[in-house]
Amino acid sequence: MASHLKIALIQLHVEVGKAGHNFARASSFIRQAVAQGAQLAVLPEYHLSGWAPDAPDFLLAAARESGRYLEAYRGLARELGVAIVPGTLLERTSRDDDDDDDDGEAGVANAAYFLGPDGAVLARYVKKNLWHPERPHLSADVATPHAAFDTPWGRAGLLVCWDLAFRAFENTCAVVFVNAGGPPGSSAAGQDAQGYEYVGLSQVAMPLQGALGRLGAGEGVSVVDVDLGVLDAAEDVYGVRRDMAQEGWHYART
Repeated sequence: MASHLKIALIQLHVEVGKAGHNFARASSFIRQAVAQGAQLAVLPEYHLSGWAPDAPDFLLAAARESGRYLEAYRGLARELGVAIVPGTLLERTSRDDDDDDDDGEAGVANAAYFLGPDGAVLARYVKKNLWHPERPHLSADVATPHAAFDTPWGRAGLLVCWDLAFRAFENTCAVVFVNAGGPPGSSAAGQDAQGYEYVGLSQVAMPLQGALGRLGAGEGVSVVDVDLGVLDAAEDVYGVRRDMAQEGWHYART
């Protein structure tokens, strides 16, 4: 097992409804990151489509395009030998696949993928905890348990946005946190021409070490060399997993 992993935090400024433009910029940033030695590139939620659910046909149009872009990212991963988490993609849910009536927005989900460096899909995760403005428009996966999966660097999992408000995701893990950024050349507040402000602050949050590679509010890329041995050291210090495995652990679910 590798002792280090170089992760590229790609804090892309997303232009709503311009999937081709956003994909081209994301691909360019991934290539730049790989040239700096990155082994895993992570993009923000809604990085292809942006978020404008009240615009006519926005959700279903984005969902119709998602499969093509997923395959393009798989090809890019194979070409460059890099693992990619392509933010999230809007997809039609399986329960809606046989429905010929294309106006049911309840059949659109927000899905994240982990693509291996050979282009294989190592994991797919559909957002469970929808942020309040998403709930009238998207379907949440409330039935499938959260799952960890194997990668060339060890076990990993996927969470999206509001998922982070719920407990137990952070127990001696490295949390790779990637937000959208403000437009290139924007102010320190990450403000765009419409006056919207972007928080940014993408980072790798590590036990014992804190925030690594933290970006500001604007668009940018940070390549972080993560020492995976720190995770073992954190478990030795805190013993979180030992506690979780004990009979009678206070937070165990039956």
